[in-house]
Amino acid sequence: MYAPASAVYRLTPLLTTDLPQLVALENQIFSDRWHPQAFADMLNNEHVTGFALRDNRGVVQGYAAYYFVVDEAHIATIAVTPALRGRGLGERLLRAMLGHAFAQGGVMATLEVRESNTVAQKLYHKYGFELVGERRRYYPDGETALLMTVSPLKELNFPEMQEFLP
Repeated sequence: MYAPASAVYRLTPLLTTDLPQLVALENQIFSDRWHPQAFADMLNNEHVTGFALRDNRGVVQGYAAYYFVVDEAHIATIAVTPALRGRGLGERLLRAMLGHAFAQGGVMATLEVRESNTVAQKLYHKYGFELVGERRRYYPDGETALLMTVSPLKELNFPEMQEFLP
């Protein structure tokens, strides 16, 4: 029997020194990858908060980041290595972002998700996200992005996020 994901993997702030691991994971996970410079720009942006999901060796096995603008969290990316999917780790990353945004005074969160990514959509619906629009041909391969939002964040409860509060 494997250990619970929460006992083996820990959330930490995403650091600029994580860039090589992020690029490697991005290449493993996505067909439409972020350019390494896009990651570098994101990590150096004062309006971005990122979380790394690290194993017991400190290796990044997942990551998530959001932009905070006025009172809105725009979720830019969330990813977990394929070998660890289905263990609730993506959900931990989502909760980290939403909890942190709420602690910063966030009122709402938005994101884009591939129309074909029903697993992610199900997770977002679980946390109150609703479909509010679509962006046709948003992704490089022409797939439509669904625009989802949740508001207000105050209706959500994140007691486990105390370690990330300012």
